[in-house]
Amino acid sequence: MEHSATYLKTVVFASGVILSTSLPIKCGPSQYTVFDPQNEEKIVMCQDCLKCPIGEGNPVQCGSRVPNGTSTQCKACELGKTYSNTTDSSTCLSCNECGKKAVLQQCNLTENRKCGDCLEKHFLEPHLNDCVECYTCCSDIPENERMGQCGKVLGLPKSEWCEANEKNKLCARLNATKNSKANETLSSTSLTGVDKTLSTTRSFVESSHGKYSTISRNSTDLVSGGEPSVKSYAVQTGIAISFSVLALLVIVGFIIYKRWFSTQTRSSNRNVQYLGVETENQMTNIKIEDIPEDLVISDIEKLHWRTDDNNDVLIFQKLDIPETHQRKTWHSVGLALKVDPDILDGILSKELTTFSAVEYFKTLADQQPKLREFVRALISCERKDLASIICNWPYENN
Repeated sequence: MEHSATYLKTVVFASGVILSTSLPIKCGPSQYTVFDPQNEEKIVMCQDCLKCPIGEGNPVQCGSRVPNGTSTQCKACELGKTYSNTTDSSTCLSCNECGKKAVLQQCNLTENRKCGDCLEKHFLEPHLNDCVECYTCCSDIPENERMGQCGKVLGLPKSEWCEANEKNKLCARLNATKNSKANETLSSTSLTGVDKTLSTTRSFVESSHGKYSTISRNSTDLVSGGEPSVKSYAVQTGIAISFSVLALLVIVGFIIYKRWFSTQTRSSNRNVQYLGVETENQMTNIKIEDIPEDLVISDIEKLHWRTDDNNDVLIFQKLDIPETHQRKTWHSVGLALKVDPDILDGILSKELTTFSAVEYFKTLADQQPKLREFVRALISCERKDLASIICNWPYENN
């Protein structure tokens, strides 16, 4: 009987050893944890991550959990979007975005995009790591909405201290049209004066010579019998046709301008502040559903890129700049997320606003908003530039 009990214990122990060795509990950091798609708690195996050559990367971040059947073979980077300049088990890296900087070298499969200095009438905003354009202001733009860096950095007059938004662009087009019309009027007045001078000269010549009815500017203008030459008639006819065409163009241009100005006036009456008008530089292709549903706001601290100075910059840090009427930052985004005003004031009082905000959201644990809610708040605050970056990020689940 004792032998039977001992044998039974041995069988049970051996079975436990087999189960523990066949179903790993935890895989290493250089392995994929492969689980059963029908039961995510069931680990099928630990699979080593491949080392990919330059220009290629792993399709999923090494150390991640993947369902059984997922391809983990090296995949070529996407030209113009991602690159890899190392031989390791990492994924492809996102290419730098030069924004309004000059592009010195485009991003290829093995090298990152290289950016130069800002374009003319642009200054570098260090918090954005991007260039901001200084544009001509509408006359009613107040001082507190003008960018002082345009004067301090570029030495531009105050009339060019504004953002290139739709309102300022409309004012610039209207001013250009008015100046063009004034120049056309001046040119027309000058031509009329010349025509009157020629008429006076012709009358004087006719009265002086009596029997000759022509202008004696050149000997070739006179023929026998006192009649004008064929060449003289051709010149006069050409001048008359030119003036007629010019007058017709001026009339047509004036009609087009009046209709266009009427349309713009009706549009501006519907929306005086121009807050609902999107600029031509606004990013598109914002698909919130591309963001993994389980990600929360604090997960955004994993989204960063490396600048030309090899400094890591968080996506959040694009909200660190002072808020203006045209560019909303943490103050407006925090209110959109329904953060308590007192807590929000405390966050804004910190020198590193972004990191202070991340730490606050971490304290909420499971109650913190989802990353998708944060993107909706960005869109409501007209920060589609950030929303587009977050939605188009190469998440491992995508």
